Amino acid sequence: MKHSSKEQFLATLFFTTCLVCRAAGAISTFTGEYVRQWQDRSLLYTRVMAVTNTARDQYQVTVEPLATLTGTFDCGLSARLAVRLYIGFPGRIEAAPEPGATVLMLVYQKSPLVPGAGPRPGYVVSPDIVEFMPGGSGCIRVSGMEDKTLVEVMDRVRRARAANKHLPGE
Repeated sequence: MKHSSKEQFLATLFFTTCLVCRAAGAISTFTGEYVRQWQDRSLLYTRVMAVTNTARDQYQVTVEPLATLTGTFDCGLSARLAVRLYIGFPGRIEAAPEPGATVLMLVYQKSPLVPGAGPRPGYVVSPDIVEFMPGGSGCIRVSGMEDKTLVEVMDRVRRARAANKHLPGE
């Protein structure tokens, strides 16, 4: 099949843009296979308490952390956790969750914990493409702990963590 020069140009431009964004870190994939990846990240099972649109595609989401499924976050330190959530590119989060929803979210810490300080800014829902989550999203809705999706995610997380990979020099 023969393509026009315009089609070839657009395909080349798209491919080059993807490569440049990937090289610059604008598109990142979180596999969960590397030990170091989990030092500041946690997969949380949460209930959404409040959602505030703070900028065009950015939300402040206050959640009640119900369980840490893997990672370092301690759900016993606070009944509320404030997290930043970005909609769209580069991640795969399509919409902010609604108050009352039960969600799985991969969060990482941007600032140190201060026990007893109330809702903590400094946590972000991963904007990366998260390989073990449906659709690569860092935040997905589930109906509860028995939800088939949650069970499937945990199977994929266990396989990823079993790889127990280390970065060179670790």
